[in-house]
Amino acid sequence: MRKFYLWFGTVFIFAQCRGVPSASATEIYTEIDSEAYSESFSVKELVSEIKGAGYASGGEAAFLHAQFSAGARMGNWDLAVVTRYDAALDYSEATARLILASSADGDVPDGIYNLALDVQTVSATGLRVGYRYAVSEGLSVKASLTGFQAQNLLDGRISGQLELSGSADAQGDLLLDYYYGNDPVFGQDADAPDGYGYAVDIAVNWQATPALSFALNLDDIVSDIRWDAAPRTVADATSGISRTDEDGLLIIRPALSGQNSTETLSNSYMTRTAVQADYSLNNTWSLHQSVFNAKDIWLSRSGVDYSFATGAKLGATYDWIARAVGVSGQYGAFRFDIATDAADLSKARYLRAQAAVAIIF
Repeated sequence: MRKFYLWFGTVFIFAQCRGVPSASATEIYTEIDSEAYSESFSVKELVSEIKGAGYASGGEAAFLHAQFSAGARMGNWDLAVVTRYDAALDYSEATARLILASSADGDVPDGIYNLALDVQTVSATGLRVGYRYAVSEGLSVKASLTGFQAQNLLDGRISGQLELSGSADAQGDLLLDYYYGNDPVFGQDADAPDGYGYAVDIAVNWQATPALSFALNLDDIVSDIRWDAAPRTVADATSGISRTDEDGLLIIRPALSGQNSTETLSNSYMTRTAVQADYSLNNTWSLHQSVFNAKDIWLSRSGVDYSFATGAKLGATYDWIARAVGVSGQYGAFRFDIATDAADLSKARYLRAQAAVAIIF
């Protein structure tokens, strides 16, 4: 509890340094930016163990982005230390149903399952340099370049077909091809590789009228991560897959053939794009609408803000696709934005938690 009061008191003191920094101001800041959305499983289960809590049928994608940064803005320049974790998944609906039934001790219906799973996870720590350029009055463009060291590699895919019929042996043919730091399939021992790379972000802000403004964010619009001596497994799992209907569990005992190797891998982050429009009704109320895209995932959020003092406001948001409700606020140089689609966070398929605090000199 003491730690909480200390943190809150520190934030309150920082927040007294309010206002918008001038072109020559120096701003010391820390930011947390995390967002995750899964079309099928809860966010918690994506990073732990799938049990089916919050499951929704028809999904085919998921992503998670969590980033912490601490740095300084000096005029138009921005320099920060950044640490981040990213995960992206694409899968067929049949894959999600099979994973759910197997993991949640459910009965797997007969049929032909066309399986496909593409997954990438990586964590990284590095240094970000940004510069904001005023194109004209009301229009600015900011470009940021981050150089980093990456770890916790997992980049691969599973594809194939599985046919289940009664209690007879299932017929199937799966192809596995993945690079890893820790082998999630066979648990093989290997030296975890380190990667080195860069990522570029672009932010455009346009004050079209005194009441109307637009913002465009292109995160990781260009990126590349190079891994030397990355462990790789390529394997076939064919037929020999047995099934028992005694308790509804699917037990897989494939006949495996494949090879292990270490290779050079070059991969990249998934680009995240956000477009937002803000409209001020008056000095107190304002509306905003945004659209977000990350590969095959689309989100659409509407919100309203209420300004109750200079540099202080509270807001509410609703995402029409994720069906998530959120609250946001700002007091001087402190701001936050949180949202979820479920009161029980263990079942939430959408989570957003963003916060920032700064000291402006």
